[in-house]
Amino acid sequence: MVGARYDKEWYRGNHLFPCGGRVIVGPKWPGLFLTLGLLLLGLGVGVATCAWMMLEQGPPSAPRPYRELGIGLVVPFVLMWMLALAFLVRVSLTDPGVVRSSETEPPGMRADGEQQGNRMRRLPVTIDGVLYKHRFCETCRIWRPLRCSHCAVCNACIDRFDHHCPWLAGCVGRRNYRHYVFFCFFTCMSCIIQMAIGIVQLTRPKCDESGDECLWLSWGVVTAILCVVEGGFFSMMTLSLVSYHTFLMWQNMTTKEHKQQGREHPEPERGWPSVKSILFGRLPPSAFEPLQSQKQNNL
Repeated sequence: MVGARYDKEWYRGNHLFPCGGRVIVGPKWPGLFLTLGLLLLGLGVGVATCAWMMLEQGPPSAPRPYRELGIGLVVPFVLMWMLALAFLVRVSLTDPGVVRSSETEPPGMRADGEQQGNRMRRLPVTIDGVLYKHRFCETCRIWRPLRCSHCAVCNACIDRFDHHCPWLAGCVGRRNYRHYVFFCFFTCMSCIIQMAIGIVQLTRPKCDESGDECLWLSWGVVTAILCVVEGGFFSMMTLSLVSYHTFLMWQNMTTKEHKQQGREHPEPERGWPSVKSILFGRLPPSAFEPLQSQKQNNL
């Protein structure tokens, strides 16, 4: 997260710095509260259904211990929900990898003579015998690092740009991509457990043998239906995201690179080394840190 000690005087983009400059958030911040509201709705419905499951006695001949089952479901559900909330905060309030902009154009930027005057001016560079080209950003006035792209919404160049997510009110890049993946994973797990809670509540016996005690019209059934509908819908959405980004990490690609049919980059890792580096590797320092702090972090 961006603290008050961070240097942001140079920044000309659209990110906001609330809480006295201690955090950074994207310009479309209402989308973050919508995502938070959906998480809170899922928590309330899931916990309420488990409460009804433990309070409703059901028929005396019910063969399953629903009180213990309700406790066994609500504990992992709340745990997954808390982890999803924690990573939602991390991915939304963390610098995604903003690249420091410049007030003036760098010297010698037209030296290669390629596409002068074009908004896609490029600077060739050879890495391990392979030719790559840096693109010049007219807005930030810098040569973009490889795998960097300019976000029109945030108005900033983002290192290892994956995509701009309106649900998180910001970009997903090199410094917060792992938080995004973990957020999707734990949200998916909480939705699956929420759907299981609703299915258990709906399939439990509702009436005794004489039909005198019927619980089909209780609030427990209503919340169970909401659990199945909401949990099933969002579990399918998040499961598809988790599967897709697992594939991207295995191939060491971003969403934008995949849409561009696997644009080459000088990071050759594939498979498990790529996944390990993305999820557990050391992150580069934020561009908002003072240069002196960045040098100390690199030691």
